[in-house]
Amino acid sequence: MALINRVASVPLILSDPYFSIWSPADHLYDIDTQSWTGKEIPIRGYITVDQQVFRFMGKDEKIPTIEQTNLDISPTRTTYQFENDLVTLELTFAVNLDLSNLVKISEPITMIQTKIIKKIRRVLFRLIGSLAMKFVKIHR
Repeated sequence: MALINRVASVPLILSDPYFSIWSPADHLYDIDTQSWTGKEIPIRGYITVDQQVFRFMGKDEKIPTIEQTNLDISPTRTTYQFENDLVTLELTFAVNLDLSNLVKISEPITMIQTKIIKKIRRVLFRLIGSLAMKFVKIHR
């Protein structure tokens, strides 16, 4: 029997059973992110390296991707790694589960952390992200 090393969907933002965002693809840039119901909730991520834009998250055929080289999933965090000749980008979605602080556990907060490592000294970069607002209900 062959061992399958793939999850059906990768957890990204998990607030409660009614609001969560997942990536159902092998690579974070293959398809737009979705809720657990399958409804698209697009999150897009771009990195500009020496004036060239690369996409690391979300589907956008017009922008080239930076290669995803690793994915690590644990009970409280999901970490992706992307890499090209100039930079390495690490993107982590994390939930703070400090069991000694029940208030923090009850807060529906997912932190998104980035780490960028320049492979050559004189590289300029900029990180850009966007979250579609079509799923947010605004009360007036």
